[in-house]
Amino acid sequence: MIPLLDPLIERLGKGFVEYCIKTKKIEVAPLETMRGRTFKEAFVIVDEAQNLTLHELKMLVTRVGEGTQLVIDGDVAQTDIHQHSSGLSQLLAIARRHNISCAAVELGIDDIVRSGIVKEWLVAFHKEPQAEERDHEEDE
Repeated sequence: MIPLLDPLIERLGKGFVEYCIKTKKIEVAPLETMRGRTFKEAFVIVDEAQNLTLHELKMLVTRVGEGTQLVIDGDVAQTDIHQHSSGLSQLLAIARRHNISCAAVELGIDDIVRSGIVKEWLVAFHKEPQAEERDHEEDE
């Protein structure tokens, strides 16, 4: 929950975020608790979606009720599963093929705001795809 709550606390203040959690205005819930739910009049954030399967994402996108906005974020280049197995990549492809009315925002190296050293590392990793693939093959 920390990666989700830290930016909220930074922008809104710890006391206000704690109040919103206590009064259920903010709910942090594991994926396992989503089946059967409908999100109504909600703003839902799905974080680190590059590690979800298409089946899990299908379950999430079909929970959206009236007045709800669903934000799915993830970096398919940082998936912990095979990149071609990432449900996020597959979901984006389905949305494009079927002209689903959703916005897809793709960020690049120039959009990195974490720090300069992170940008340097990602540029280096981007230039070394064979090394990353070798490491992944050794893990298997």
